[in-house]
Amino acid sequence: MSLFNLFSKAPVAPWDEQRPLIKWNGDEPWTIGDSFEGVQVFGDTGSGKSSTSAKLLAAAMLRAGYGGLVLTVKREDSEEWRKLLAENGRERDGIFFGQGDDLCFNFLDYELQRGKAKRLGSRNASLILAELISLTQRSAGRTDDFWNHAANEMVSQVLELFMAAGELPSLKLAKEVIESAPKAGQAKDSLWQKDSKCYGLIVKGRCRAAGDADFAQAERYWLEQFPNMAEKTRSSIVATFTASVARHFCPADVHRLFGERTTVRPEDIFDGKILVVDLPVKTYGPAGRFANIVWKYCVQLAVERRENRQRPVFIFADESHHFLTDNDQLFQTTARSSRCCVVNLTQNLGNYFAQSPGDVGRYRVESLCNCLKTRIIHQCSDPRTRNWFADAIGKHRIKREDSESTSYGPGKPVPTYSEKLMDDYWVFPDLATGLKTGGPANDCQVSAIVTKAGKMFSGGKPAIRANFDQRKFEPGTGGGNTVVAIPKPTE
Repeated sequence: MSLFNLFSKAPVAPWDEQRPLIKWNGDEPWTIGDSFEGVQVFGDTGSGKSSTSAKLLAAAMLRAGYGGLVLTVKREDSEEWRKLLAENGRERDGIFFGQGDDLCFNFLDYELQRGKAKRLGSRNASLILAELISLTQRSAGRTDDFWNHAANEMVSQVLELFMAAGELPSLKLAKEVIESAPKAGQAKDSLWQKDSKCYGLIVKGRCRAAGDADFAQAERYWLEQFPNMAEKTRSSIVATFTASVARHFCPADVHRLFGERTTVRPEDIFDGKILVVDLPVKTYGPAGRFANIVWKYCVQLAVERRENRQRPVFIFADESHHFLTDNDQLFQTTARSSRCCVVNLTQNLGNYFAQSPGDVGRYRVESLCNCLKTRIIHQCSDPRTRNWFADAIGKHRIKREDSESTSYGPGKPVPTYSEKLMDDYWVFPDLATGLKTGGPANDCQVSAIVTKAGKMFSGGKPAIRANFDQRKFEPGTGGGNTVVAIPKPTE
């Protein structure tokens, strides 16, 4: 890999934070260190954000040797990443997790085994399922935390049974256990005990985990607390989990990907692998969305706890509103120290607010976007997004002519002017409405406004208009267009 210089002739190591990845307009550097502070890209459909900003960011990180996770919404997303990997010398590093591949990520077993080794019990595995439950409740417009907490408690006790019994966990098995749990008066019924999957795991747990406090609590929950719930309460709690989450992982093709022995893990990206979740939302619906979110959440956990942080990694999400979770904002607050670049692309803020409604949701979305320090806006017709972008850059104090007066005396009249100090936008909100969108009508030219929080560009301004040519992103191509700072690999 080539060595680069920045501001001096001292060599910059391949993953040094000062190493440039991109040069806006062929000149302004965007570095590895900048990438760790996150990227948010806005722009209407057809604005050119996927064919320029997204492609440029992906190529730059691939050439620099990042490992990464890619989430998918459209069928063509995976094919686009196959091309990106091949074009940037990383074809051998691609892992495409989807139908037709002999791969499995049993995220429950993955987290339960780690929890057992760290004496954390089912904590992290429960958090993953709690995130999915929360998503389904928000999507249904339900904000009652009681059902979420009750369903999370039930899930946690299922997972404790799995660990105590030494059973390979899956959401399919979890559904069977919950549906076979006792109702009022059944816990001591021999006929129920004979046929119940739930009771079978309890018996195994008694043999393997006698005296374990977590298992004892789980046994009490299933044989005493759960059967004595009011019927309506119990059925609502069960439906909150099984009907809205678990059922999507029960079909044979999805169960094979998430319910058998693990063959691919989040840690693979730390070795430079690019893991593409080839289960696009537009094809697989809620199951595809949950699959992408499970991978993202588990990668976030793995990134935060990894010890060797030399190799930078990324999480890349086009149409990122499909994958918004409560954990994203918290993860981004520490992503820099984890050396992880989060790249989110969506049309406008409204997409996020729709997925995270209410005042709490709005605060969470605004916090996330504020934590993503590199912000790019392509042509955008949404007033709220344009105003937020302009406000995030801020205002500066300028002198503006306030009034004119004329003095009369001997000779010609003398005009005099007074000036007034005013605060005005660095970038006016309506500027994003007229940006170039590429294609034949614009000779493949795309423009965007780029800002990096805390950075002043060479013109003394906190934002620049970046120009792109959809046909070429290579250094040395000239024309003042934005390019990848690292040369394209040669065969």
